[in-house]
Amino acid sequence: MINQNFLKTLNVLYVEDSKTIREQFSSILNKLFDNVAIAKNGKEAIDRFMKSQIEGFEINIVISDINMPFMDGMELLEEIRKIDPYIPYILTTAHTEADFLIKAIRFKATDYLVKPVNVKDLIQKAQIVCQNRYNENIKKQSQDDLKQITNVINEVALVSKTDLKGNITYANKLFCRVAGYKKSEIIGQTHGALLHPDANTSEIQDLNKEIQLGNIWEGKIHNISKDGSDYHISASVIPLYDEYDSDIIEFMWISFLTTEDEIEKKEFKKKVAINVKETRRINLEARKSIDELEAQLLKYKHFDLIEYSLEVERKRSAKFKNQIKYYEKEVTNRKSKFELMSQEANRRIDNANLLSKEQSDKKDLAIITLESLNKELEIREGDVGVLNKEIENQINLIEDLKSSIEAKEEQL
Repeated sequence: MINQNFLKTLNVLYVEDSKTIREQFSSILNKLFDNVAIAKNGKEAIDRFMKSQIEGFEINIVISDINMPFMDGMELLEEIRKIDPYIPYILTTAHTEADFLIKAIRFKATDYLVKPVNVKDLIQKAQIVCQNRYNENIKKQSQDDLKQITNVINEVALVSKTDLKGNITYANKLFCRVAGYKKSEIIGQTHGALLHPDANTSEIQDLNKEIQLGNIWEGKIHNISKDGSDYHISASVIPLYDEYDSDIIEFMWISFLTTEDEIEKKEFKKKVAINVKETRRINLEARKSIDELEAQLLKYKHFDLIEYSLEVERKRSAKFKNQIKYYEKEVTNRKSKFELMSQEANRRIDNANLLSKEQSDKKDLAIITLESLNKELEIREGDVGVLNKEIENQINLIEDLKSSIEAKEEQL
């Protein structure tokens, strides 16, 4: 059941990147909650959250989508948890994967709803988680008040605790001092060990009967201390239950010495009332001072975030500088290598040119020699032709001579 009176005491930060859904839900939320701050992405939401803290406008619950530009819902949750570890945070998401759920648990998401979101379910969940937060704060305040009262009681009353069997499990300093026992000696004993032989047994039986029924017992008890001196106490025995208020787990004994008993009680009650009242006043003043300090600290936290961002940028800049230095070194090394390679290539080109020139010179020389040989060959061929002609003439002469000789021989 929706408690509209309770919801009207709450301020909501609603984050949704879809304009249609944002306008639809914000219209409904504005009718139910006291104030609704709207953001369309995580970056805008964290700015609004921090601004509200600085201005003293307390946001009681954050309802956020997951998939958003600039900063998604999980990143927003992580940032908000740095500022407020306990504020209720409800996620609206299309994700149901285990990895998403584990991450949501790790950053202490209070609850989540799978899209499409039912408006009634969202309002009921918001009411439940905020009521739980409110109840936790009340419980903590009550525990703090109880602790303060207990501290006062310990100063003026004999306080002890017993288990279900009646064994003493706790005894304060005043109890031990009046009984004359050390704490180590009294723990494990029963209150029966402290009873005076003349104690009223019927009253003790009534005590046991009442506390077993779960009732608070009040009465007077005649006790005897370790050194044999007797003393009278006015005792209240209170059954203490487990966290479910179903079973008794132990009993608390709060007692006063009956000497000037009524004065003790009145002074005790007066001291408790004054102490609680003064403590509340101090708490309110302290809370106001703390709120003012927190508002100032949030400004510094805002500056811390800026300083953190600057530090991140400095680290990135330093990283880029290191990379630039590395690349400059690499460029220098490669330039040196290229220069050496260029020098080697020029040397080889020069050698090749020199070799080519030598080859060219050898070729020219060979051509000149060949031409000279050709000319000489032509000359010699001419000489051979002349010689062949001369030989041919000689042969002809010899032939003529031979013919002449043969003719003369015939004549003879």
